[in-house]
Amino acid sequence: MKSKYFTLIKQSLQGLCLPPEREPEASFLLQYATRRGLANGTNPRGLVGGIIYFLGIKHCEFRSQTEVAAAAGVGAPTLKRHYRALLEKIRGVPRFQVLKIKTREEEQE
Repeated sequence: MKSKYFTLIKQSLQGLCLPPEREPEASFLLQYATRRGLANGTNPRGLVGGIIYFLGIKHCEFRSQTEVAAAAGVGAPTLKRHYRALLEKIRGVPRFQVLKIKTREEEQE
């Protein structure tokens, strides 16, 4: 199953013309998300799409949700759901503190 995720990461990065240097970071995020339970019972394409979308924002290599969703093979709402779940899980990780990430609750306040 894990090799399927890594293959999806590589295909999605290539499909969006993102640099292959993002692959190790995407793999790290995938492993982190898997350990935190984000991969349990979900479509692997949605999780990979969320990771790729996050990395695009982090590295200022912007792609629209529609573009990333198409490259990952999911719909935009699925991508958004996985992206938000990923943000919730990586909130306290120092490696990703470069972004100020707001949760849904903080946005509503």
